[in-house]
Amino acid sequence: MNVKEEFTAADHTGSLTLTHNDRTTVLNGPRRYLNVSLEPVDEFGTGQSIMLRPPVGRSDESMVLEGASPGKYWVHVYSSRGYPASIRSGEVDLQHQPLVVGAGGAAAPIEITMRTICGDQRHGRRRRAARAGNRKHWPDAEPGACLLHSSGG
Repeated sequence: MNVKEEFTAADHTGSLTLTHNDRTTVLNGPRRYLNVSLEPVDEFGTGQSIMLRPPVGRSDESMVLEGASPGKYWVHVYSSRGYPASIRSGEVDLQHQPLVVGAGGAAAPIEITMRTICGDQRHGRRRRAARAGNRKHWPDAEPGACLLHSSGG
């Protein structure tokens, strides 16, 4: 997974220290503010969601989704900084289409472009994440648009 940052401010340049099971990891880069998961496209909700792999070392900045079985998945991006202006895998727009994982977990890398959130909020314009049934995705993101994601039902 590759993350491109297009933020208007140079804030959030520090690190975040995470301790889990007596193991301390220092998070740098997008791992400080970004989480990504895969939700199976399944009408009955019987598939297993895939979460980011925990860091494997003290300074591991990689963002890896492991263990996805062949099938289709909605990609969910959660951020405490900015919004996902673009989520793609090859030529597939993952804001509107599911990620297809082939045999052996094969899929083109996920490319995420993050931008500053609420650039147009001073003008009172807001957009909300679109929902269709059990599926959640971001609407077309315009530069500076304010997108809000609700993880609730």
